[in-house]
Amino acid sequence: MLNVPLGHDLNHRFFEVMAAGVPQVVFGDPGLVGEHRHLAERPDVFWASSLEELEALVLRLFAESARLRAIPVAPPPYWELKDLLKAAFAP
Repeated sequence: MLNVPLGHDLNHRFFEVMAAGVPQVVFGDPGLVGEHRHLAERPDVFWASSLEELEALVLRLFAESARLRAIPVAPPPYWELKDLLKAAFAP
């Protein structure tokens, strides 16, 4: 799944793809995850910051399709709503 965060932020699709159980390629900077660095380092999330990187990554992944299918996809993390609201409304 290709995920292109148009608002330059971590969007709901990031988590929906995890919930669907498939690896994803995110066209953007891993810094989008903010303090949740562990999300950027998941084995089922691949990052590309340029069209050249995206093309090379996709070609490599399709060339190794058996490896791609074997990547375990963990469910999205569960965060307490209270903690998310505090973070969202922090100055």
